[in-house]
Amino acid sequence: MFIIAIMKRFLLAKAFGRSGGFGFGILILPVVFQSIIAFNKNIKYVGE
Repeated sequence: MFIIAIMKRFLLAKAFGRSGGFGFGILILPVVFQSIIAFNKNIKYVGE
């Protein structure tokens, strides 16, 4: 389950067009990096 939770963080970053480093940031400081995704107008969802 822990590995799946980590993979979800990286997939979330990828879905919004961000790199693996951003996914690592979501893993370490989720409140900060998820807020960046939520409130940044330049980030667009590129998933399905």
